[in-house]
Amino acid sequence: ISSAFSVLVIGLSVDFGLHLCITYQRRIDEGHPHHEALRSTGEMVGTSLLLCAFTTSIAFLAFQFTEFAAIAELGLICGAGMAVSLVASLSVIPAVLTLWPPLTARRVPGALPEFLESACELPARHRRPIIAFSIALSLGALAVLPKVSFNSNPVEVRDPTTESAELFRELLEEDPEALFSLHFAAPDRATA
Repeated sequence: ISSAFSVLVIGLSVDFGLHLCITYQRRIDEGHPHHEALRSTGEMVGTSLLLCAFTTSIAFLAFQFTEFAAIAELGLICGAGMAVSLVASLSVIPAVLTLWPPLTARRVPGALPEFLESACELPARHRRPIIAFSIALSLGALAVLPKVSFNSNPVEVRDPTTESAELFRELLEEDPEALFSLHFAAPDRATA
C-alpha cells in the first residue's frame, strides 16, 4: 500500500511540473519573451495547480479518520507531500527555466482537427450540466458515507480461496485468541 501512495504522490507532483512546462513552452512557441511567458504561465495554470493540490491533499488527509494507524500516517505524509510538491513546482521550475531557458521556439503546430477542437470546447459549452452532475455525485457520495467501513484485517484483503486464507480461517475458528497472542516457554522465571 505504501508503494502505491509513493507512486501517487510522485506521479501527481510530476503532473504539476508538466502542466507548468508545457504551458511555458506554448508561450515561448507563440513568441513571448521568457519573463512574459513565465508570468502568463503562472496566471494560466497557477490557480488550477493550487486547486488540484488542495483537493488531492484533502483526499489523502481523509485517511486520518481510519483506525488503521499506518494508513492514517501515510495519508498525513501524502497530504503534506502535495503541499511540498506544489511549492516546489511553483518555485523550482521557474528558477530552472530562468537559469536555462529554451534556446529557441519550436515551430508552432497547426490547428487541431475540427472534432478535437469541438471536444476541447465541450466542458466550457456544457459547464452547467457538468457542475450539476458533479454536485449530484458528491451528494450521493455523502449519502453513502455513513455506511462506509474500513477493515484493517490484512487476511481479508487476500483472495479467500487461497490455501493460506482458508487455513487462517480454520485456525481462527478453533481458537480465536491463539492467532493473536504469542506463547513462549522459558526455563525459569528470571529468563521469562
